[in-house]
Amino acid sequence: MMKHIKRLTAVLLALVLAAPASVFAAGYNAAAVSSVSSFNNVCGGVSFIEPAGSMDELRALVSADVSPSGVIFGTDSDLNVTDRAGNRLGYTLRQAAVAIDGAARPIVSVSDEYTARAVCTFFEYSGVSDFFVMSSDITLLKICRDEYSVGGTVLDLTDSVAAEPGLMELRSLCADVTAAGVNVCLFSEDCISPDTVRYLYTRLIYTWCETGDELDISAAAELILTGAFAVVSRDTDVLYKAATRFLAENTLTRMPVNVGHRGSQNHAPQNTLEGFLLAEEEGADAVELDLYISADGELVIMHNPTTGGTCGTDIGVEDSTLAQLKELSADRGFRDTEYAGVKIPTLREVYEELDRETVIFVEVRPRTCRPYGGIRLLRQNSCDFVPFRSACAFERAYANRTLRLSRVKYIFRYGGDNLRAPSLLNGA
Repeated sequence: MMKHIKRLTAVLLALVLAAPASVFAAGYNAAAVSSVSSFNNVCGGVSFIEPAGSMDELRALVSADVSPSGVIFGTDSDLNVTDRAGNRLGYTLRQAAVAIDGAARPIVSVSDEYTARAVCTFFEYSGVSDFFVMSSDITLLKICRDEYSVGGTVLDLTDSVAAEPGLMELRSLCADVTAAGVNVCLFSEDCISPDTVRYLYTRLIYTWCETGDELDISAAAELILTGAFAVVSRDTDVLYKAATRFLAENTLTRMPVNVGHRGSQNHAPQNTLEGFLLAEEEGADAVELDLYISADGELVIMHNPTTGGTCGTDIGVEDSTLAQLKELSADRGFRDTEYAGVKIPTLREVYEELDRETVIFVEVRPRTCRPYGGIRLLRQNSCDFVPFRSACAFERAYANRTLRLSRVKYIFRYGGDNLRAPSLLNGA
């Protein structure tokens, strides 16, 4: 009962603070992207974010010729803006939102469920969707992601991660953040490298880097060259100069992820184990495949609901058993090559044959939750996956409740639309 009372109180507080918010809501949904993330020499861009200061500093920050694309606000349970130490800065979250008026994205740091719910409710009733919630508590971020329309969630690792994470730590981190629907991980500058950034963004997790030091041009350029999608500091102007004057034009800080779409389908039959292995041999960081579930509950790889496109013989994938599907040859277009007679693979076969570090993007084709029981069974048998992001809240909640996975990314096909996980594509 007390928990429900606290939740209701948080909602009522947010509604009271949001009541006069019409002064900024109308124009606030504009994309919060400043010149620093659009016009610099970094291919793919890099954003600059600053922690909030006093109200005068905030107004000066967002009105400057070079302004950050995001501002981090701490807040207490009454939605008073605070610094990182919890000291009140003399204004409320509503006043902060009015002051920035769409010039920067608000990123609000929370430490308890009551405050997290109050923040999300405030923005929702203000008509604002382009805000991020940041916390060192991943459980709070999952609540915000599952129950509210947040623009993104940021896991603050600056206190809990003291050194650059190793491979096993990164695998565990991927499992945790994707299960919670987290978009971004924030590291301190000593705990990040191009290898860490690449490992995470290959798995569609975006990396931000925070520095507390005063930056010169050289140090600013070094932070940008880590490949981080955003740098958190109090020196946006210095970072901007480094990105526009110090670095050469078209500097590439992050190598593109090489994804074998349905394997290496120009050189081997699509959506076959042989095609996926060839893509891996040709240098793919990841492979993409399409998933259906057979009549007897097996997770099988096929792009269309029927087999005619790749097998010649045309039967329904979901209407057939795995044994019936295995009788077919998925070698259409390759019958006079070494790939003659290749079979329709299962997800388990693909997982077990590919290299441990090859990422697997899975597009879940059916419009039901049936595949997730099979995916859960794979996990129980020690297979390691990463949960999908679904267009359907029920299906997302179902998967997040039953899976904790870290290698395979899911794309859920729903109503003809394809959605990638996580939904944040611009990093900051």
